[in-house]
Amino acid sequence: MKALEGVIVIDASLAEAGTVATQTLAFLGAEVYHVERPSPDMDNRYVGSIIRNSNKKSFTLDTKSDEGKEIMWKLIEKADVFFESFAPGAWNRMGFSYEEVKKRNPEIIYVSLKGFAGASDWGTCITYDPVAACSGGSAYLCGYEDFLPMLCGINVADSGTATHASMAIVMGVLYKKLTGKGQLIEIPMQNVVIEYCRAAFAEYYATGKVRRSGNTYRGLKPTAPHNIYPTRGTDVTGNYIAISCSAEEDSPDFFNLCTAMGRKDLLDDPRYATPALRYENRFALDAEISKWTYMHSKDQAMNILAKEYRVPAGAVNSMSDLCDDEFTGSHILRRMPDPHIGELHMPIVPIDMEHHRIQAVTCDKHGTGNEYVYCDFLGMSKEELEDLKTKRII
Repeated sequence: MKALEGVIVIDASLAEAGTVATQTLAFLGAEVYHVERPSPDMDNRYVGSIIRNSNKKSFTLDTKSDEGKEIMWKLIEKADVFFESFAPGAWNRMGFSYEEVKKRNPEIIYVSLKGFAGASDWGTCITYDPVAACSGGSAYLCGYEDFLPMLCGINVADSGTATHASMAIVMGVLYKKLTGKGQLIEIPMQNVVIEYCRAAFAEYYATGKVRRSGNTYRGLKPTAPHNIYPTRGTDVTGNYIAISCSAEEDSPDFFNLCTAMGRKDLLDDPRYATPALRYENRFALDAEISKWTYMHSKDQAMNILAKEYRVPAGAVNSMSDLCDDEFTGSHILRRMPDPHIGELHMPIVPIDMEHHRIQAVTCDKHGTGNEYVYCDFLGMSKEELEDLKTKRII
């Protein structure tokens, strides 16, 4: 039995945060019906959508029409979860506010994912990942010292909010199972990013300020080496390895690093006697380390540093590296055949469950799930389905 088997989710999600939240539920076994507006031009969205909408049933419905609204009500009445991540107020204006929905389905778990909390000054504003990353503090922390703020290389606001949303929905499902009661769940993207900045708040209250530090250590006890170092290879954008030594004075990390490099002379240099001194003299120390790392490929450096000498180190892997790696390419990523674009590697929920191995199933093209949703789930006839198509309701 799958973890969320039997849970029905009506998914009115857009962009990344919402679609990934409901995709996570689908990975965990929920039956997710992803609604999209009817359009003849939607097939071109397929390649980008597959990474976020696998394992769902995609169906089309004009929820602005009276007949489309009545069909949506029938779907909601049979659902455990209604999820929406449209612009603030969009579903309210269509008549599907939480207050109206719970009249028709008192046990519904109604999930609203927005950029800002509804009660805040910005609650009616439209938000994308960069907006939430900046307003939540992430961009302030990223970048080099005395330089511009910088966005993170991953969609931390989108995917982070998706993780929180899926966790909240699972808790809502459990609460409903225990009490029979549904509820309203709101997940503002700004709030999620603020939570992810928790270490910066510790630094702020301890020192009265927060500094940008690029790839160097930013905590309460700055240390070195803590940076990304060049290695040999043909990929000029990916020939790097991260080395991160502990800030604790009794840590063996720096000793192990110097031993691995054959540079025990650095241990006798007074500039590098403590983590704090190493940080003060980090530019000179980084230059010495770079001389060694540049003599090796990142895989060679990883084998020597991480495997042999237990130095905290990590190769800077590209998407190609992760797909080609024997382990990540088949365990963390799942190979998935797709009839439209061939085989691809799908990032999945990184959870190992003894009784439910996460599987990836190809994404439905636009409206592919119409017959299943309308005929099998709602019980319509094929004639009724064709009539809806003729009227352009679906």
